[in-house]
Amino acid sequence: MKKLFFTAIFIMAVTFVFGQSFEKGNLVGIHVAELKLKPGVTEDQAVAFVLEKLIPAWEENSGTKEFLMRGVRGKYAGKYATLTVFKDEKHRDKYWANTSEAAEVQKRTQDAMKDLTEEADKLWYPMEPIYNDYLIYAGKGIEIKKGVIIGLHNQSLKLNQGSTEQQYLDYCAENVLPAVKSYMPTLGVNISKSIRGADSTKLGTFYFFPDQSVRDLLFDKDDNQTQYFKDYWIKYQDIYDGWSKIGSTEDTYTDWIVL
Repeated sequence: MKKLFFTAIFIMAVTFVFGQSFEKGNLVGIHVAELKLKPGVTEDQAVAFVLEKLIPAWEENSGTKEFLMRGVRGKYAGKYATLTVFKDEKHRDKYWANTSEAAEVQKRTQDAMKDLTEEADKLWYPMEPIYNDYLIYAGKGIEIKKGVIIGLHNQSLKLNQGSTEQQYLDYCAENVLPAVKSYMPTLGVNISKSIRGADSTKLGTFYFFPDQSVRDLLFDKDDNQTQYFKDYWIKYQDIYDGWSKIGSTEDTYTDWIVL
């Protein structure tokens, strides 16, 4: 079963028809791993195997959709990750909960992917992925496809006295997200909460940039705010002042590029 698990960081299941972006109630699973290659195997070979063989074979067997990403900036720069979208938490549990039904699904997957799992074992060593499951609360992303930059910010929330997490999320959904979309229509953004994994109980904000050039409008190569970003902050300062009266966050982030 371990072989299936390690390979599954690249081939996890989604069994509903995924639209162009996350929707409220979706559960998004992200598994991060360091790719440790066997002697004589190149990174390009491993990535090509995942994109050209592993993922298509999985989709053929299950009718699902999966995304492979590489960290280009931030905490997990240089590492790889899968992004998996489930309709909701119940849908996720069908595959990964500690139930007899999930065990049956995993067994069928193991049997169907046996040859590719063995081929994968020749390319990389077993991995110990770090994962988080995020429940999408609000917002609107963009179509996820090759070249899209996804900035994921994990946030520890510090509430002011008398405030609640629900107030913080509602204020963001009703005020902050519309301000972001109004100022930069090509940018997608979702807010969520990590309900399981390494950063469970933290908030997660997903920023979607059509490509690196759009991301660079906000931050330069040294990660400093551009004038364009500063102008946005000035324009909507009153909204952020209202938000800060509820609470504040400490962030860690990674920018991922979809491969």
